[in-house]
Amino acid sequence: MAKLPQQGRWQLVNPWLGEGAPFGILNVDFATLLGSARWWIEEAALSSVAKTGIDSFSARYALRSKSGAFRARLRDDGELEMDFYQGPPILKCRAVPRGETQWRVARMAILTCVGNPGWPTGPGHGALIGDGDVYTFERPNMTSSTSGWDVLTTSSYLAKTDNLARPIIIQELNMSRVNAGQVMDYIHRSIRADEDFISSGWCSLQSAAALAVGVSGGFDPTGLNTPLAVHDRVKSLGLVTKTYRIWDTAKTPAQHVSALVQQLSQYYYGVVAPVGPDVRTW
Repeated sequence: MAKLPQQGRWQLVNPWLGEGAPFGILNVDFATLLGSARWWIEEAALSSVAKTGIDSFSARYALRSKSGAFRARLRDDGELEMDFYQGPPILKCRAVPRGETQWRVARMAILTCVGNPGWPTGPGHGALIGDGDVYTFERPNMTSSTSGWDVLTTSSYLAKTDNLARPIIIQELNMSRVNAGQVMDYIHRSIRADEDFISSGWCSLQSAAALAVGVSGGFDPTGLNTPLAVHDRVKSLGLVTKTYRIWDTAKTPAQHVSALVQQLSQYYYGVVAPVGPDVRTW
């Protein structure tokens, strides 16, 4: 699912019906819920800007003697589907990204799932956490128009049945070494390009590729084809400030516990439960 950025700029595509769109450029800052509508050199502030979902918002406008309200939904390709439901003209149109979209993230972490559901000795899964959301490349949908990336809140992702049943290793990253905006920009460009699971790589490959564009001092993603390999690379480069595991063995099938304990001992030795705040509070 697409997620609203901190700041976005779009150009409306005129449907050439009736009067057409009431303005041409839309700017929105979702952190402050402020924005503007522009028509050539005329520009006016939006009012009543409100997030109505992880990928949608609404606002009111008044420009060129026209006023009304619209709803907008962000698609995976970065475009908006806009529905003007009050004021002239009442229409539906789309808006395409214009200029830089800002994805401001203050904190990032690597998430590594140990083992596979039903196969505790499997390679597991890797993903990235940006503030309160998990960005995970795992959606198998090669025949649809939606990319392999999925975006869920961290609490929702950790609450999935498969993830409750296995250890989750968290590596919080040193943000003086990681440009989170560049990492997020890679992910959203990948989403807009409709990169699909398997045909465009899998979880660890895409996580490593995203990190490669945002890590200062170099981060070579070559050969990082397993979640463990990504875990080991960021550790060896000194990119990690805090490592811990999230695991409730009571939620793990009893027949899998010993194999998972062995994997923890072999590959993640010394990683224990978090002390103090963790990603679940981001």
